Amino acid sequence: MLIPIWWGFIFYGIMQKLSNLELVNNKRRYQLVVNNISEVIVKLDNRYRICFATPSFCWTFGKTESELIGARFSSIIQVGQGHPGLETALLEHVKQTPFSAYHETLVNTQHGLRWFAWHATRLRKTTKMINDVLLVGRDITEKKAAEESLKESDARHRQFIENQPVGMFRTSVEGDGQFVMVNSALVKLLNYPSTESLLATPVVNIYPYLEARKQLLSKLFNKEKISGLEIEGKKHDGSPLFMRMALQLVRDSHGNACHIDGTIEDITARKQAALALKKSEALYRRAQQIAGLGHWEIIYGMDHGTWSEEMYRIFGLDKEHFNGPLESFLDHVHPDDRKTVAETVANTFENYSELNLIHRIVLPNGKTKHIHVIAHFELDENLHPIRCIGTCQDVTQLKEAEIDKEKTERKFLQAQKLEAIGTLAGGIAHDFNNILTSIIGFTQLAINELPHDSPIKRKLDVVLQSGIRARDLVTNILSFSRKTEQEFKPIQVRIIIKEVIKLLRASIPANIEIRQDLASQCPRVLADPVQIHQIVMNLCTNAYQAIGKKGGIITISLKEVAVGSNDLQPDLDITPGTYVLLEVSDTGHGMDAATLEKIFDPYFTTKKRGEGTGLGLSVVHGIVKKHRGYITTHSEPDHGSAFHVFLPGMAPEGVSDEITAVAPIVGGTEHIVVVDDEEPIAIYLTELLSGLGYRITTFTGSNEALHFFISHSHDFDVLITDMNMPAMCGDELAERVLSLNPNIPIIICTGFSDNLDEKDAEKIGIKAYLRKPITERELATCIRDVLNHHTAGI
Repeated sequence: MLIPIWWGFIFYGIMQKLSNLELVNNKRRYQLVVNNISEVIVKLDNRYRICFATPSFCWTFGKTESELIGARFSSIIQVGQGHPGLETALLEHVKQTPFSAYHETLVNTQHGLRWFAWHATRLRKTTKMINDVLLVGRDITEKKAAEESLKESDARHRQFIENQPVGMFRTSVEGDGQFVMVNSALVKLLNYPSTESLLATPVVNIYPYLEARKQLLSKLFNKEKISGLEIEGKKHDGSPLFMRMALQLVRDSHGNACHIDGTIEDITARKQAALALKKSEALYRRAQQIAGLGHWEIIYGMDHGTWSEEMYRIFGLDKEHFNGPLESFLDHVHPDDRKTVAETVANTFENYSELNLIHRIVLPNGKTKHIHVIAHFELDENLHPIRCIGTCQDVTQLKEAEIDKEKTERKFLQAQKLEAIGTLAGGIAHDFNNILTSIIGFTQLAINELPHDSPIKRKLDVVLQSGIRARDLVTNILSFSRKTEQEFKPIQVRIIIKEVIKLLRASIPANIEIRQDLASQCPRVLADPVQIHQIVMNLCTNAYQAIGKKGGIITISLKEVAVGSNDLQPDLDITPGTYVLLEVSDTGHGMDAATLEKIFDPYFTTKKRGEGTGLGLSVVHGIVKKHRGYITTHSEPDHGSAFHVFLPGMAPEGVSDEITAVAPIVGGTEHIVVVDDEEPIAIYLTELLSGLGYRITTFTGSNEALHFFISHSHDFDVLITDMNMPAMCGDELAERVLSLNPNIPIIICTGFSDNLDEKDAEKIGIKAYLRKPITERELATCIRDVLNHHTAGI
């Protein structure tokens, strides 16, 4: 945006009147304006020497007026690196224009580098040269930052849309409709060769049913938003595509419809399966009718009817003890369906209408079946009812298949959501771990410099432990999203529970009682202790939040149980055997059946905005599954909730209870080169290793480090390098250094990397692979290990 030209004209007038006696008489007024104006203003002669400057100019560039008068403008204004000088970019340009010129550049001020918008105005002109130039500058640093932030926000928004697994689009509302924006998922879904080819395609090519489209647009204009719309469209090759759409009409500030935003999901497979299923049902029903399966007859006006043999088989009844009265039939209907069935049957008999109903029945042995009942009345020539004839089909397997299909679809959707979480986790892990490296590292350095009994040391210990817990949390997220491998080892769950209870007791209100019933002889489980800690903490936190401010009881129990094949749900891939059962129950508000079905879905939460992410229970579910266990839940509204976590128990033999003493941290005197583009981390590693006695050479750029290695390839003992760096990554730097000195031990550190894992690092010749954040003990131990192996010739 151009700075208004009127600045220059205002001060042009001011400077022209300096020589005017009348302005001299109004000097006070002029001085008031000049002293209080925020813009920096300077007047230059034809050699670009300063002959006037406002106080704001003096203050901005840290000069007095006496220092400025007569000084060349370029000696005062130093532009940022890579920016042309103002004399070239602006002052010379003003000679070529009738009145003024404008330029934005980065300049050095006494407050650091700032963006300024400069406006140069010619004051007087002779036939030979410009005598005076008035230069007005305004600080636009904040505006530039806002513009840059907006660009980044737009880029993130576009990337978010591009990464969505469903097709997303924006179209115009005029004529045949024109795509304005599409994502890659939609291009792939519609089988177009490129984004550009789809953008050039009218919407009517995708949905060619003109009358239906007209009605759809009319409905959208009335309702503004349509969701769950299922229609048939066309792919690029003309093949049919069944789509599930959501549409949103977008209006401009004047209320005029400007475009339509929407999403598309491919439901072709589901539609085809539904059509096939419908056809199969019709054929199966017809076959059952032809075979005489499950037919019955009721003579109009009589209380009882006649059942076929198959009717008795379906209902599990003995023919000798049941003759089919209507009231007795209703007694076998499932209690939850009985009211609906009674009303429907009554309406059929009252209006002689056709009966077509699916409902449940309860057999004498307590089992439940789904039956499909079809019936109609036979009428005489006077349209009086004679009898009602019907068929009954056992559709239990069909309904169970539908239920299984719904479960499978839910699992598939959950898997997609977890994959999205994994992508997000990998993207942020590197930055988080770099931040935590500085927090943990400098906290450890500060602790090392304090007396053992210092109260500040105790506070810093809390900071250090919190940083380590944050590191473990990032590890958990990556593990949960399958970005890292877990460290499984035999552990006692009881010990972890006690640690969690200590943390909880200090953080939850006193009116919430924590009860524990932990069996001391439970078998160990093969598990990642950090993730088991996460399970217990998440379940207890969930219980505390369910109880709320009113107070209540959280009960945590642990015991050994034997799980047989009959105890397992059919859809669980679990082996019968000995399990450790962790139960966390509360006296909170409880949950209804609809909520219970969704509690393990990522991002599902019953909490208010800002009170939870909806990831807690989905994390628990993912961890338990990876430990080859399973979790069940029982809850009723206003009667609290109970979560049961089953983890496979280990055989008791071969597990040692010995506690290994913590070895002291060992340093050395070797020469170590540290390379990390994050300056705080480089400083931390330098101070840490120097404190352990090592000689340290530090670089914050990989190219700079490589130049050093070229001339000093045998002058150091260990290289410690970051993985993700600009210009050259750590693995490439390692390969180049090893080409210069194949015997140098290299340790690579990373916050997170998709491009290099421990196996890849070993193939390159890297001796150790550390994940950030790195503690003092971890790094010191690793250095000694690689040096000792190197010395031993391993």
